[in-house]
Amino acid sequence: MLIDKEAHLNARDRNVWTPLLVAVHFGREKAVKLLLDTGKVDNDARDVNHEAVWSLAFKKRGSSIVQLLSRSLAPIVEKSRTDL
Repeated sequence: MLIDKEAHLNARDRNVWTPLLVAVHFGREKAVKLLLDTGKVDNDARDVNHEAVWSLAFKKRGSSIVQLLSRSLAPIVEKSRTDL
């Protein structure tokens, strides 16, 4: 619903967490996929302690979420290789 209303998907709460950080922290795979599919979220978001989305996913042992994050970065990595 918020995505349909074009909410700011990288907005931070008082704990400096983005919606993606929250979804990863609580293991909400569907929410993570939905956010990543927009192509508008910072998939390298970090919390106030500079802990990255990836770190949270690994700590939670959320291999399916780690896979989603990996796929979201694949086009970026490939593009940077071709720009070299």
